[in-house]
Amino acid sequence: VRFDEPEGLSEDESRVAHFDHPRYLKVKVEVRFLLGKVFFNRYSISPALPPGRIRVVLDWLKSPADLDAHLERRGVYHLSYRDMVKYQDRAWLDRDDRDGFGPETITVLKLEAKASYVYSVHDYTNRASIRSGKLAQSRAHVRVYGDSGLLKTFVVPEGEGTLWKVFKVEEGRIQSINTLTHAR
Repeated sequence: VRFDEPEGLSEDESRVAHFDHPRYLKVKVEVRFLLGKVFFNRYSISPALPPGRIRVVLDWLKSPADLDAHLERRGVYHLSYRDMVKYQDRAWLDRDDRDGFGPETITVLKLEAKASYVYSVHDYTNRASIRSGKLAQSRAHVRVYGDSGLLKTFVVPEGEGTLWKVFKVEEGRIQSINTLTHAR
């Protein structure tokens, strides 16, 4: 969706955009405007979800080309590009993107109340670089959707690292981790 620059903006300002379509979740997102600069805001909107499902969507810029979404249910499975489907838990990686921008999406039909989950993003492109700051420069965003709409948004923090530990789910609650480390 493209729209004209709103009137009356200050030099660096954010406004809220509303996305509404019958087959998609209704979402309100913050759009940042920097006057006199080309600024890129990218948002993947999720198709509507039945009750109990969640979808995690990762978007980023063109570089690094390959960021990988990971969802680990402790002691049970680790979803990623290596193992995209787990029928026993009815969770899967919907889309693995390898040429920039994303999205990469993971869908879980039902979070188990007593289970622990961790969601992370790995910079596969720069996996061999111990001092890489490319993941932090990717402007990566992770959005968590439920049947009622957007539940949480996470933005990659500043720093060096090839592994972004984004959030965990404990007792059905999404809790921020939001740290950069180096993948091993």
